[in-house]
Amino acid sequence: MLRFVTRLVPALYLLALAGVPGARAADCAGTHQIDRCLVGTWKMTTNGMERWMREHVHKFNVTSVSQTGNTITLNADGSFATGASNVTVQGVGSGGATGTGHMAAQASGHWSAADGHFNVCAAATSSMNGTATVQQNGHAVTVPVHPTVPPVSSQAYTCGGNTLKVTTPMRTGSVESIYTKIPAP
Repeated sequence: MLRFVTRLVPALYLLALAGVPGARAADCAGTHQIDRCLVGTWKMTTNGMERWMREHVHKFNVTSVSQTGNTITLNADGSFATGASNVTVQGVGSGGATGTGHMAAQASGHWSAADGHFNVCAAATSSMNGTATVQQNGHAVTVPVHPTVPPVSSQAYTCGGNTLKVTTPMRTGSVESIYTKIPAP
Protein backbone atom coordinates (compact mmCIF):
# COMPACT_ATOMS: atom_id res chain seq x y z
CA MET A 1 0.00 0.00 0.00
CA LEU A 2 2.84 2.41 0.78
CA ARG A 3 4.30 1.84 -2.69
CA PHE A 4 0.92 2.81 -4.17
CA VAL A 5 0.88 6.05 -2.12
CA THR A 6 4.40 6.92 -3.27
CA ARG A 7 3.21 6.64 -6.89
CA LEU A 8 -0.04 8.54 -6.36
CA VAL A 9 1.44 11.56 -4.55
CA PRO A 10 3.95 12.64 -7.26
CA ALA A 11 1.39 12.02 -10.00
CA LEU A 12 -1.19 14.17 -8.20
CA TYR A 13 1.39 16.91 -7.60
CA LEU A 14 2.35 16.98 -11.29
CA LEU A 15 -1.27 17.06 -12.39
CA ALA A 16 -2.05 20.06 -10.19
CA LEU A 17 1.19 21.80 -11.11
CA ALA A 18 0.35 21.51 -14.80
CA GLY A 19 -2.72 23.65 -14.16
CA VAL A 20 -1.21 26.21 -11.85
CA PRO A 21 2.03 28.01 -12.66
CA GLY A 22 3.53 30.30 -9.96
CA ALA A 23 5.13 33.82 -9.77
CA ARG A 24 7.60 36.12 -7.81
CA ALA A 25 9.04 39.48 -9.05
CA ALA A 26 8.76 42.22 -11.74
CA ASP A 27 11.77 40.68 -13.51
CA CYS A 28 10.89 37.06 -14.26
CA ALA A 29 13.53 34.56 -15.42
CA GLY A 30 15.93 37.37 -16.27
CA THR A 31 13.61 39.34 -18.54
CA HIS A 32 10.72 41.82 -18.47
CA GLN A 33 9.70 40.90 -22.04
CA ILE A 34 6.12 39.71 -22.58
CA ASP A 35 4.23 38.36 -25.59
CA ARG A 36 1.02 40.37 -26.15
CA CYS A 37 -0.67 37.21 -27.46
CA LEU A 38 -0.54 35.84 -23.89
CA VAL A 39 -2.29 38.82 -22.26
CA GLY A 40 -5.77 37.85 -21.07
CA THR A 41 -7.51 35.12 -19.10
CA TRP A 42 -6.96 31.52 -20.14
CA LYS A 43 -8.81 28.34 -19.17
CA MET A 44 -7.09 24.96 -19.36
CA THR A 45 -9.03 22.83 -21.85
CA THR A 46 -6.55 19.93 -22.18
CA ASN A 47 -4.51 18.93 -19.16
CA GLY A 48 -1.52 17.19 -20.72
CA MET A 49 -0.42 15.89 -17.34
CA GLU A 50 -3.51 13.69 -17.17
CA ARG A 51 -2.56 12.08 -20.48
CA TRP A 52 1.08 11.77 -19.41
CA MET A 53 0.02 10.04 -16.17
CA ARG A 54 -2.11 7.55 -18.07
CA GLU A 55 0.84 6.72 -20.36
CA HIS A 56 3.75 6.75 -17.88
CA VAL A 57 2.57 6.08 -14.33
CA HIS A 58 2.53 2.29 -14.35
CA LYS A 59 0.83 0.15 -11.73
CA PHE A 60 -1.75 2.93 -11.25
CA ASN A 61 -4.69 3.11 -13.63
CA VAL A 62 -6.33 6.55 -13.55
CA THR A 63 -10.09 5.98 -13.60
CA SER A 64 -11.27 9.59 -13.23
CA VAL A 65 -9.96 13.13 -13.01
CA SER A 66 -12.05 16.07 -11.85
CA GLN A 67 -10.68 19.60 -12.28
CA THR A 68 -12.07 23.05 -11.48
CA GLY A 69 -10.59 26.52 -11.39
CA ASN A 70 -7.72 25.86 -13.83
CA THR A 71 -7.47 29.41 -15.15
CA ILE A 72 -4.69 31.95 -15.34
CA THR A 73 -4.95 35.69 -15.97
CA LEU A 74 -1.83 37.21 -17.55
CA ASN A 75 -1.85 41.01 -17.30
CA ALA A 76 -0.05 43.42 -19.64
CA ASP A 77 1.99 44.77 -16.70
CA GLY A 78 3.60 41.32 -16.24
CA SER A 79 1.54 40.31 -13.19
CA PHE A 80 -0.61 37.19 -13.09
CA ALA A 81 -3.05 35.28 -10.91
CA THR A 82 -4.49 31.80 -11.24
CA GLY A 83 -7.92 30.58 -10.30
CA ALA A 84 -8.34 28.39 -7.23
CA SER A 85 -7.42 25.09 -8.87
CA ASN A 86 -8.85 21.88 -7.43
CA VAL A 87 -7.90 18.52 -8.89
CA THR A 88 -9.14 15.12 -7.75
CA VAL A 89 -7.69 11.92 -9.20
CA GLN A 90 -9.05 8.43 -8.61
CA GLY A 91 -7.55 5.16 -9.71
CA VAL A 92 -6.81 1.52 -9.15
CA GLY A 93 -3.37 0.17 -8.39
CA SER A 94 -1.77 -3.22 -8.44
CA GLY A 95 -3.12 -5.73 -5.95
CA GLY A 96 -6.58 -4.14 -6.00
CA ALA A 97 -5.64 -1.02 -4.07
CA THR A 98 -7.73 2.05 -4.84
CA GLY A 99 -6.53 5.59 -4.48
CA THR A 100 -7.92 9.09 -4.35
CA GLY A 101 -5.82 12.19 -4.38
CA HIS A 102 -6.88 15.80 -4.06
CA MET A 103 -4.72 18.85 -4.71
CA ALA A 104 -5.68 22.51 -4.29
CA ALA A 105 -3.43 25.25 -5.60
CA GLN A 106 -3.43 28.98 -6.25
CA ALA A 107 -0.64 31.27 -7.40
CA SER A 108 0.13 34.85 -8.28
CA GLY A 109 3.18 36.92 -9.13
CA HIS A 110 4.89 37.97 -12.36
CA TRP A 111 5.43 36.43 -15.76
CA SER A 112 7.53 36.97 -18.87
CA ALA A 113 7.86 35.39 -22.30
CA ALA A 114 11.05 35.37 -24.36
CA ASP A 115 12.71 33.12 -26.92
CA GLY A 116 9.70 30.78 -27.09
CA HIS A 117 9.55 30.27 -23.32
CA PHE A 118 6.71 31.24 -20.99
CA ASN A 119 8.17 32.03 -17.56
CA VAL A 120 6.32 32.31 -14.27
CA CYS A 121 7.86 33.53 -11.01
CA ALA A 122 5.97 32.55 -7.83
CA ALA A 123 4.97 34.92 -5.06
CA ALA A 124 5.62 33.60 -1.56
CA THR A 125 1.85 33.56 -0.97
CA SER A 126 1.30 30.96 -3.72
CA SER A 127 0.21 27.62 -2.29
CA MET A 128 -0.35 23.99 -3.13
CA ASN A 129 -1.55 21.26 -0.77
CA GLY A 130 -3.72 18.20 -0.65
CA THR A 131 -4.17 14.61 0.46
CA ALA A 132 -3.71 11.13 -0.94
CA THR A 133 -5.78 8.21 0.34
CA VAL A 134 -5.16 4.57 -0.47
CA GLN A 135 -7.52 1.73 0.44
CA GLN A 136 -6.70 -1.96 0.30
CA ASN A 137 -8.07 -5.02 2.09
CA GLY A 138 -10.41 -2.91 4.22
CA HIS A 139 -7.66 -0.57 5.44
CA ALA A 140 -7.23 3.07 4.47
CA VAL A 141 -4.21 5.33 4.77
CA THR A 142 -4.42 9.09 4.19
CA VAL A 143 -1.31 11.22 3.96
CA PRO A 144 -1.05 15.00 3.60
CA VAL A 145 0.59 16.33 0.47
CA HIS A 146 2.41 19.67 0.75
CA PRO A 147 4.57 20.23 -2.33
CA THR A 148 6.19 23.62 -2.75
CA VAL A 149 5.28 25.90 -5.62
CA PRO A 150 8.48 26.40 -7.64
CA PRO A 151 9.69 30.03 -7.39
CA VAL A 152 10.53 30.10 -11.11
CA SER A 153 9.40 27.84 -13.94
CA SER A 154 9.95 28.08 -17.68
CA GLN A 155 8.08 26.15 -20.36
CA ALA A 156 8.08 26.20 -24.16
CA TYR A 157 4.90 27.66 -25.61
CA THR A 158 3.07 28.64 -28.77
CA CYS A 159 0.27 31.18 -28.88
CA GLY A 160 -2.05 32.07 -31.71
CA GLY A 161 -5.56 33.47 -31.75
CA ASN A 162 -7.42 32.00 -28.79
CA THR A 163 -5.11 29.00 -28.24
CA LEU A 164 -2.10 28.69 -25.95
CA LYS A 165 -0.06 25.47 -25.90
CA VAL A 166 2.45 24.99 -23.08
CA THR A 167 4.98 22.15 -23.26
CA THR A 168 6.75 20.86 -20.18
CA PRO A 169 9.65 18.41 -20.64
CA MET A 170 9.61 15.33 -18.42
CA ARG A 171 12.22 12.62 -17.87
CA THR A 172 10.12 10.49 -20.19
CA GLY A 173 8.43 12.46 -22.96
CA SER A 174 6.78 15.82 -22.48
CA VAL A 175 3.46 17.25 -21.34
CA GLU A 176 1.44 19.50 -23.64
CA SER A 177 -1.39 21.42 -21.99
CA ILE A 178 -3.77 23.55 -24.03
CA TYR A 179 -5.52 26.71 -22.84
CA THR A 180 -8.35 28.62 -24.51
CA LYS A 181 -8.65 32.39 -24.11
CA ILE A 182 -11.76 33.53 -22.27
CA PRO A 183 -13.32 36.53 -24.04
CA ALA A 184 -13.06 39.80 -22.10
CA PRO A 185 -16.40 40.98 -20.65
